[in-house]
Amino acid sequence: MKKIEIDKATAPLSKYAREADKELETVTLSNNPKFLDLIEKSRTRQKSQGGISSKGMRHRLGLKKTTRSK
Repeated sequence: MKKIEIDKATAPLSKYAREADKELETVTLSNNPKFLDLIEKSRTRQKSQGGISSKGMRHRLGLKKTTRSK
């Protein structure tokens, strides 16, 4: 398997993984200190500055409301 540095990847990690290894991206990111730091900073900024709701983002992107499957 090819080793990919997350911050230098030019495509989503899943593109590099075989079909059977679709979970590779999740495992790789969940154990990457740089990614975890990025997520924590985003959460902190979201709490202090607010953000856009899912509804607002769909509106901004011109998407219709999605329905959840049961």
